[in-house]
Amino acid sequence: MPLGEWHLWNGTALFARPLDALQGTRLATGEIRSPVVSPDGRWVGFTEATSMLKRVALTGGAVVAIAATEGGNWRGAVWLPDDTVICYRSAGERTATGFGRPW
Repeated sequence: MPLGEWHLWNGTALFARPLDALQGTRLATGEIRSPVVSPDGRWVGFTEATSMLKRVALTGGAVVAIAATEGGNWRGAVWLPDDTVICYRSAGERTATGFGRPW
């Protein structure tokens, strides 16, 4: 399914729902923050309260820890085409982490 045809929401869990469906799928549990969809639309990356950067397939599956981020309390993230994810707390405080290949 192409990027832009999904609805994501989070809180104590991360859910995804295709826009043409009524039911969502729980992808992960915990204090999910800063969900971001990969450029190819296959993955969701997110940070957790434990300051871990993780990813899971948009259609569901195993959650994989990718890297520990410095500090916590992330406000957002951007996933770049080269698989670098930039997490930030504010405009002047950010860290870059590569998810790496192959997936």
